[in-house]
Amino acid sequence: MKRTLVVYFHVLISFLLLTLTFAKGQTSAVDYLRYAVEATENGDYAGAIALCDYSIAIDNSNELVYYHRAFNRFTIGDYTGAIDDATKSIELNNSIADTYLLRAQARLKLGERMSAIGDYNRARKLDGSITFAHFAQNLLNAFF
Repeated sequence: MKRTLVVYFHVLISFLLLTLTFAKGQTSAVDYLRYAVEATENGDYAGAIALCDYSIAIDNSNELVYYHRAFNRFTIGDYTGAIDDATKSIELNNSIADTYLLRAQARLKLGERMSAIGDYNRARKLDGSITFAHFAQNLLNAFF
């Protein structure tokens, strides 16, 4: 319960600060993405998602914002939301292997194995080295 209140508090504070900043018209979509990355680095995943929402409200054509929101949704266990955002990111730019890997992981969490395999294969075709590194990391994590 306490953790839930802390998350809501962070989201509320982020909302209030951003509303004040947005009212002045000084914050761009890229600024919100930058703030979202900082929030993620500080472990404030819900706040990062809210910041991505603001960025998307200003400019919904940046695939990196959708990727970042997908990453944060995945981190908090919202796998369906992560898949939706990764899919939107892929629609905007289908040449980033990391996005396919993230979507594959979320699909595995939901038991969608065949779809995950398709994403892994697409990532491998785009960048075999990063896909190999991803598999190696998962293999090591499984044993250690």
